[in-house]
Amino acid sequence: MYASRVLFRSAGLVGLPNVGKSTLFNALVRAQLAQASNFPFTTIKPNIADAYIVDRQLEEVAKIAGSVKTIPWSVSIKDIAGLIEGASKGAGLGNAFLADIRESSAIIQVVRCFDDPGVIHVNNAPNPSRDISIIESELILSDLQSLERLKQRKKPSLEREAELHSDWADKLIPLLEAGFPARVLEHTVHARDVLSWKKLNLLTQKPTLFVGNVGESDMKRGGNALTEEVTEVLKDRVKEYTSAVPGFEGNSSKNQTGFFPVCAKVEAELVLLEDERERQSYLEEYELKKSGLEVLLSATSDILGLHAYYTSGPQETRAWAIPRGATLPMAAGAIHSDMERGFISGDVISANDFLQAGGEKPAKALGKVRNEGKEYIVRQGDICLFKFKAPTK
Repeated sequence: MYASRVLFRSAGLVGLPNVGKSTLFNALVRAQLAQASNFPFTTIKPNIADAYIVDRQLEEVAKIAGSVKTIPWSVSIKDIAGLIEGASKGAGLGNAFLADIRESSAIIQVVRCFDDPGVIHVNNAPNPSRDISIIESELILSDLQSLERLKQRKKPSLEREAELHSDWADKLIPLLEAGFPARVLEHTVHARDVLSWKKLNLLTQKPTLFVGNVGESDMKRGGNALTEEVTEVLKDRVKEYTSAVPGFEGNSSKNQTGFFPVCAKVEAELVLLEDERERQSYLEEYELKKSGLEVLLSATSDILGLHAYYTSGPQETRAWAIPRGATLPMAAGAIHSDMERGFISGDVISANDFLQAGGEKPAKALGKVRNEGKEYIVRQGDICLFKFKAPTK
């Protein structure tokens, strides 16, 4: 079913042991599912859960529609075992770690940006430059192994995909050996070859966000010297990539989309507050306008290439996650595959028009509801009602 290809696309939390991944995971999924302890490799098997996107427009639509229930959209977050130097050769939980990343569609790399002698660091003390380098180096080494195996594999025929993979291996190996991730070449891939490119499934192909886990005292300042170091490291990397790969600069946002200083401990406490006034008071205590996780999850959905459309009625208003560029039949498939196969047309109204008109009936009276066909590209916040023919048994 189409929904399974969309709704279970996941972002993996990646980092050294004891950087706060499990605490951040608990905050993201608003639960205490992952054990967070002060010793390496607390997480062995990955924890996986849905993290719901804060969507205030959805809430406004539900209010106007008088819906009994409001169901937000989500992305899947995976809390992956901590990595240490030598993971690509099996050190620590390296093999399991790398396999879990390979099954994720994007990476959220968590970097320890707090200095607390009471919390063990596998390399004695936090050093963001070194810690990021360890993670990136291990991913690159694993990708090099994958590409070398690809080149050695004997193919009975020179079909296009085999030729492409061989060509990309020739281009990527020197770049990886120079310390560059595979994603720096993504902008050079022709549209007709995108699927084949993705089948390489390299770890460093995956779009990446960086989170600096800071202490409580650094929240009001918006960071510290360690988060400033991370910012400089990432800026320098983009400059290096731009210098080495023609055309990279204009596409860098697709490859590496931001750095977010967050206090995982504070965020984990914040999500347990159910009363909105208590939450607001807690945010004000740290001089925050909104939760750092709200911003992080929005960026995560961006790098996963997802946005949402809505269905709305008296019983429920619901957001459905779909890839950007999805057509109406594909959007219908997010609800059920039969709706995609039997798609006829869809009535569409933008959430803005719905809200400005004051509901579906006044929007129709103003001519704001459009009947669209199979070629229509669904936009963020579209409210859709599908017409389809149920398949005969």
